[in-house]
Amino acid sequence: KQTLMHLSGVVWLVVEDANSTNATVQQRLHSFNSHKNLLVYLSVHREGKKSIKGVHQRNEGLRWIYNNTSDEEDAVVYFADDDNTYDSEGLARVQRLTRKASIFNVGLIVGVTEGPVVRDGRIVGMSTPWRAGRTFPIDMAGFALNLRHMRTQANRYFTLDVKVGFQEDTFLRRSMRLQMSDFVPLTATEADTFVWHTKTTYKGAHRPRPLT
Repeated sequence: KQTLMHLSGVVWLVVEDANSTNATVQQRLHSFNSHKNLLVYLSVHREGKKSIKGVHQRNEGLRWIYNNTSDEEDAVVYFADDDNTYDSEGLARVQRLTRKASIFNVGLIVGVTEGPVVRDGRIVGMSTPWRAGRTFPIDMAGFALNLRHMRTQANRYFTLDVKVGFQEDTFLRRSMRLQMSDFVPLTATEADTFVWHTKTTYKGAHRPRPLT
């Protein structure tokens, strides 16, 4: 809340994994002096399938966005996790510079960052401590998309039919039909990081993987 209060033009969608809204959450949102919406969607657990966290809720948020905007609307969509810490100046850059897609570091509490390796303003690789073989080895909080591009896609939602840890990669490749060249890097060094995980931990680390 404190970070978003420093930004203008924010529409904040909070989606609970529940059958009904929580009164405490509603009260907290009411004190936020910007446009906000509290949605609910209870996760559906399929027998024999491992649940992919947050898919139903993100898709419910996307449905609200698509149903309440037009093809001409110039806006940026960002998936903020509740276990992250954000810097308002960095998020302002996301608002200002995401013309199609942007990508940036996410700091991890194990002392490393996950995000683009940038040289002379170009993405030359990705640094990630986990499953480096993905096309887009990034965290959900490490990218933003322009709404105009999202609305042009026929299949513009997250899917449940994906391995754990590949949700971001599958969404960006298949649903959004993006390539790494479509992304503008908003961080060039670890010092530029403006998003940090405050709960998630990873075991092990990998060296940056060059693009092929």
